[in-house]
Amino acid sequence: MLARRLGRPPATVVDPALAVATAVLLVVSIVVGHDRGAAPPGPVTYATALLIAVPLLVRRRYPLGVLLACAVLLFAFYSWSPHAGLAPAVPLAVALYTAAEYGHLRWSLGVSAFYLAVGLGVLVFRQHAPVLGVLSDFVQEGSLLVAICLLGDLVRSRRGWAGEIRDRLREAAAAAETERERESVRRVALERVRIARELHDILAHTISALSIQARVIVDGLPDDGPVRVRTAADAILVTSREAMAEVRATVGLLRTPDEPAAARSAPVPGVTELDALLATVRATGPAATMRTEGTPVALPATVALAVYRIAQESLTNVVRHAGARTATVTLRYLPDAVEVQVDDDGAGPSPSGRPSGYGLLGIQERAAALGGRAATGAGPDGGFRVLAHLPLTPPA
Repeated sequence: MLARRLGRPPATVVDPALAVATAVLLVVSIVVGHDRGAAPPGPVTYATALLIAVPLLVRRRYPLGVLLACAVLLFAFYSWSPHAGLAPAVPLAVALYTAAEYGHLRWSLGVSAFYLAVGLGVLVFRQHAPVLGVLSDFVQEGSLLVAICLLGDLVRSRRGWAGEIRDRLREAAAAAETERERESVRRVALERVRIARELHDILAHTISALSIQARVIVDGLPDDGPVRVRTAADAILVTSREAMAEVRATVGLLRTPDEPAAARSAPVPGVTELDALLATVRATGPAATMRTEGTPVALPATVALAVYRIAQESLTNVVRHAGARTATVTLRYLPDAVEVQVDDDGAGPSPSGRPSGYGLLGIQERAAALGGRAATGAGPDGGFRVLAHLPLTPPA
């Protein structure tokens, strides 16, 4: 647990520490294992032993080269100091382990076998030592060298296995994330289709019923019947047709591409439809007019739709609640925004001063969704004013 918190020490610390530890062990092994009857080890012996530890500083970068360098230096050490007691496992342990860890197990075993064979041959043929007397020592030394090599290879295999597990876990996590995204997209698509069906089934039925009732009124009126009633009924018919077209367009936008939608090509209302909207309002009573300020520019589709919807909701409130005689829609083009302003001479805001109903709240939310703002309240000359400021570049 403590090692995991502290983390693995860097190579710049581990490799010098191993080199120093190997050098210390070599010196101690020479001092302890020196033959008593032979001449004491000289500076060359210690210098050569210390030189064996130097390549370990770059053991990670050149594992096989370091092993061969240590093997050659050790061979030179044995040639210059034949009586210095030094088993090959001490100077070669780190180099053998590193070479095996980096995939050179055969070289590690080959170097180990070479030194065991040379050592056994020197003792038997040059020093005439009994074979059985030295065989047990060589079995122990050989077992140690082989164990060091196999340990390095085991660590390499374990790291490769751990890396493969990490790769598989990352792939599984990526696949799970992709699947979650697909499921989210699928759920959104299903919800859009459900909403589209609800809109079509409910609104289309209601609008059709209104249109039928208006047609009954028109057909049932005599030729000399009240003009205002006939005008109102005709306005209901026109508004119903427009509302049905907008419902179909909205349903077409909500449906997914693989769902058939005959109304998908229906145009989305914008600035050009404001004249027809004002004509509909005039047919119901209030004298609705429109003013344009600034230089007109082509608006983004989302902004143009917001302009139309805000004007539509504002004029609907004028017809329903204001009791106004006149209404004015002002479309003001600014360098980086467009403003839609609707004024009437009706009753004005409610006594509380707060927006009443979902229509005015919807205006504010629609403007905020495009990065703009909307204000509603009393006009400077009485009546009611709706003013929405919409940037030409909505937020992403």
